[in-house]
Amino acid sequence: MARTPQSQAQETGKQGESLAVDLALGRGWQQPLCNVRLGPNEADLIAFRQEAVGTAGLLLEVKSSRSASAVLAARLSQRQMARLWQMAEFIAEKHQLQRVEVVLLTVVLGGGYAQSTWTELEPF
Repeated sequence: MARTPQSQAQETGKQGESLAVDLALGRGWQQPLCNVRLGPNEADLIAFRQEAVGTAGLLLEVKSSRSASAVLAARLSQRQMARLWQMAEFIAEKHQLQRVEVVLLTVVLGGGYAQSTWTELEPF
């Protein structure tokens, strides 16, 4: 049975999120949670870690593709950026975090490899 474009896109997204969990854990983040509802929005991944000044949070947006030529970062609109920072403020308040790191993870999957780029986003 052939996969539909939507099911292939969902599979690509799930693989990107799985890689995101591995990368977050490898960077010292703990308790990663995927597809977390935050009010009307959904975070691809949130995680936490203890730092010298207290607990920090990670809010990670994942953009995945099977096309090596895809410009994934361009898929993050100004509206999505605003939504990410609203969610960061929400989790900082809810979990009494000292800081929240907002990250865009772009993932290109194909031919048995995964190429990823971890980019910390600045407030705008």
